[in-house]
Amino acid sequence: MISWCDLPYYSAFTISSNGDESITAKLVGDTLTIFGKGEMPEMLAEKGKEASGSIFKPYASEIKKVVVEEGITKIGDYSFEELENIETVSLPDSLTEIGKIAFYACNSLTSVKIPNKVKNIGEVAFGSCEYLKEVELPNDLANISDSLFFGCHNLEKVNIPANVTKIGNGAFDECAKIKEISLPNTVTTIGGAAFLRMCSINNNQYTRKCNKYRILGFWIL
Repeated sequence: MISWCDLPYYSAFTISSNGDESITAKLVGDTLTIFGKGEMPEMLAEKGKEASGSIFKPYASEIKKVVVEEGITKIGDYSFEELENIETVSLPDSLTEIGKIAFYACNSLTSVKIPNKVKNIGEVAFGSCEYLKEVELPNDLANISDSLFFGCHNLEKVNIPANVTKIGNGAFDECAKIKEISLPNTVTTIGGAAFLRMCSINNNQYTRKCNKYRILGFWIL
């Protein structure tokens, strides 16, 4: 974990360094830029002896834009957790993984396009993004992880890529504004509460379409 004091205000600092690969964060005005080469580490900060959220949390009131530059392959766990003023996120084509809770409760974020090389998105990565309306998921994504969009109350549009085989527990729980989800033929497993409290979906139509799937748990809608 990283200490709060490791982030100088309005200047660059090294997040990680491993041989020829290093990653740097720079905060200028309202824009946080991540640049370098390789994987971001877990971005959970320490305050005293306890973990206390994203390393960037002390600057949450100022960060409105996040730019992750080409060369970054993974966004670390907890990277932008509870940065409630982030409005836009730019992700590079080099990205292959997004860690768990990476954008949790980024309440000003309204849309996000995830690059096509991303094959893994961690659990709760976009959970409780209150005003997130639209998400474009990558073509090669194989699984929708647990609680990925839990509590995204304003989410209206999301595509399920053709290669997805599993939708995790609570993946779309409380996504009350989604009116329709098209599930590809590749889906074989739907986790418990995956579509719980999705008030806009026609329950009867969804049930008929899901007869062929292996349902885990007791609560689907």
